[in-house]
Amino acid sequence: MSDTGGKRLTVPKFSSFKPKASTSTPLDTKTSHDRKDEKDDKFKERRSRHLSNVLSVAEGVFFFDKKGDPLIRRYGGNDRSRVPMYRRGYRGRVLGSDGYLFIHGDGSYEQFSIRMPGEGSFSSRDRALFQPKVHRAKPKRIRLRNEPSGNLSHGVEEDFVPLSNLRRRHIEESQSSGDERPSYRSIEGKAKAHEFSDSDIDLDSDAQEDTGLDMDDPLKQRSIQLARKIKEHPENIEAWLELIRHQDVLLNAGQSLDREVTKAEVHSFAEIKTSMFESALAQAKKPEDEERLLLGLMLEGSKVWSTSKLDNRWEDVAKKHDSSFCLWKARVDNKLTSLSTFQYTDIKAMHINRLQAILKQDKVSGSPFPGHATNDSEVSRYEQMIFVFLRATRFTYAAGFREMAVAAWQALLDLNLQRPSNCDDVAKLQVLDSFRDFWEDEAPRIGEKGASGWRHYVQVNGTVDLPESQKDDSAIQGSRDVYRSWGATERLRATNARSPARATDDVLEDDPYRVVMFSDIEEFLFVIPSSAVPTVWKQLVDAFLLFCCLPPAFRASAWTEAAENDALITGSWSLFENDVLQKPNEPDVMDESKKTPTFKQDGSRLVASPDLLFAGPDWFSLFSGWTSTSKVLDGPVNLTLVTNAVRLLVSSKEFGELAEYSLSIEAVNEPNSIKKRAKALIKQDPANLKLYNAYALAEFVHGKSEVGFQVVASATGLISTPNNIRDILRKVALTNENDCISNRIFAIRYELQRGNVHSTQAAFEKALDSPACRSNPGLWRCYIRFSYARKQFRNKAKDVFLRGLRHCPWSKELALEAYTTLVNVMDEFELKSVFDTMLSKGLRIHVDMDDFIANHEKARADVSEASRTKRNRTGG
Repeated sequence: MSDTGGKRLTVPKFSSFKPKASTSTPLDTKTSHDRKDEKDDKFKERRSRHLSNVLSVAEGVFFFDKKGDPLIRRYGGNDRSRVPMYRRGYRGRVLGSDGYLFIHGDGSYEQFSIRMPGEGSFSSRDRALFQPKVHRAKPKRIRLRNEPSGNLSHGVEEDFVPLSNLRRRHIEESQSSGDERPSYRSIEGKAKAHEFSDSDIDLDSDAQEDTGLDMDDPLKQRSIQLARKIKEHPENIEAWLELIRHQDVLLNAGQSLDREVTKAEVHSFAEIKTSMFESALAQAKKPEDEERLLLGLMLEGSKVWSTSKLDNRWEDVAKKHDSSFCLWKARVDNKLTSLSTFQYTDIKAMHINRLQAILKQDKVSGSPFPGHATNDSEVSRYEQMIFVFLRATRFTYAAGFREMAVAAWQALLDLNLQRPSNCDDVAKLQVLDSFRDFWEDEAPRIGEKGASGWRHYVQVNGTVDLPESQKDDSAIQGSRDVYRSWGATERLRATNARSPARATDDVLEDDPYRVVMFSDIEEFLFVIPSSAVPTVWKQLVDAFLLFCCLPPAFRASAWTEAAENDALITGSWSLFENDVLQKPNEPDVMDESKKTPTFKQDGSRLVASPDLLFAGPDWFSLFSGWTSTSKVLDGPVNLTLVTNAVRLLVSSKEFGELAEYSLSIEAVNEPNSIKKRAKALIKQDPANLKLYNAYALAEFVHGKSEVGFQVVASATGLISTPNNIRDILRKVALTNENDCISNRIFAIRYELQRGNVHSTQAAFEKALDSPACRSNPGLWRCYIRFSYARKQFRNKAKDVFLRGLRHCPWSKELALEAYTTLVNVMDEFELKSVFDTMLSKGLRIHVDMDDFIANHEKARADVSEASRTKRNRTGG
């Protein structure tokens, strides 16, 4: 209150308010100094007792550990249950480091961190920088507002004593401000990443400097910077893409080894990115920019749109951007992975139509990756056609039409790399007509025994020896389980189908696909001009090797690199399939530092260097896939077909660069004939030093050079694996930019060797949830077998199979897992349903199941009747 009449009001004093004399107890008579002294004495007494106890048991607490923890490499740290409780002095500073090193906790690990000069050693900002997941309160944005003139300051002195706490009132007022963010208990749900707005962008630099706006949130600051950049330059497509990529950083900001991003979070961020892509498309002016944005839009849209909406959007994109290879491939991949709409004939037609469309286009895509301008180069045209042809044949092979796919490759190689010189200046239709005569004459084709090529056939006027007639194995694999028997028989027929038959061969009469006529493969073929062959022949050979699931020899084209990462193309991981069937890898006490490394690994992308082409058992080998398990049965073709084809190509001087690869694959297929093959190649090109080196390495590997072995062994012993390999995989190898099948296989293999069954299962799940691996049937098959081989996961193996079938409906090998690996866990209705699905989708079926079951039941009945008759006769 204020003054009244110029007189200050005072509080009256009465004698009744006089305080009474207090009666103190003896304890209260002690002063504060006395209590402090007594406290210090007690502390000193406890300290002296503690020191005496420590000295008495020192020998039992401290000891020398000469062996170490054998599992430190597996878990990345010491066993905390065996470490005595302790507390670091000097707040974690490292002794002798002048304060620039200190130890901080990162989850369950302790790590060293470096503090730069001038920085606070224990500030919250320093700790946040070294912790991958820090839960800290975000600073509030403070905005200064002018107070209305009518409001008076609370600092004016009043003539009363306030009964409320000013500090509490101040806190309550600040908490009720309009800038408060929603609580985690609010109806807005879980706290989300901050979404930038115009108010964030309009903040001037002076205000940011005055208030220190979000200095502890670099991700939010980056979002604001990118949003401001787009607002100032909306035509900057790179800025749009950078902002969209930044959403992945925001999504993964809270991810760690202990927490994965949820599907709801992925869906929410996909909606945000879809909206951003559509906004950026409105600003795109160049076709290559539209291609990049549309590709990202359709990829993110597939996560949030319905199937019908996605199909309609793809139809619109295909009409407006028919020349874009990336958009065509993405559309085909979308069709491939849709079980509800997939049909073999539809996907095959899309590839055939693409081959024909490329020939008619004025300008074609110059790269398999988005964002590149089109051109009218003939080399670019046929590079793309080779890639499409490779995808088409791998798809045809996977769907069960194996002989057709192999025959198409034989025809394409003979047509373009063994073409007679008199066909160089002839029209393409006439070249195909001439090649038709060679094919229908059934002379030995490239890769077959005694084949000399189309060129030699024309030179000798067709007077060549015909190949020997072959006979298919028509046996039926017997089993008490009719479905297991059908699955084994179907696999046997599929193995026979890897080699195209001729009209003179003894094959099953009820199989019209075994004999491949020229009309069956004509729509796949194309003639590469003689002027373009010297440029694209390496890519063509690499594509053939990739079709055979072998490593490429040159990797001279970006299209080859794209093919290696294509889930439809890669496959035949027989070695990896054996790895996932190993016994459960529970943690043990073995010292893994003394364990021999695993050098044989399929699915790896290694460069064809001499030490890998001719590697011994103690080093990485380029041919460590299906060629190391079975050279006859485990590959898409017999390895002899590949060696014959490569040997025929090397016989021509224009393909002499393939000689080193040819010698290496000969050493794998027939090690005893390496000397003969090497001499023939050196005689053909005596100045080729690479051949001498290759021959020397081949002899070294198959010899007994003990010194060389010791050098290699000592060198490999120096190789060390970092403890934080999982962290490197998560942050580097398995990011969106580097995610590919080979990296995922490495991650799974690492968990098989160093982790346990649960971490291996998690690695499989992450790999098959990735767009780069989701449509690869080989990886699904390995996961199915891994799950079935473990008792704790056996009940989930069928669910894994059904998931894989939805993503890879074209793969017959995957479907046959129901009749082999899972035949004991699937009932009769499910097994028949899988067969009906294969039949309805147009996949190749060699043996009709209904007839097979009827014959099987009849045979069992005959055997039972014969046994009954025999018993009756014996009893009589």
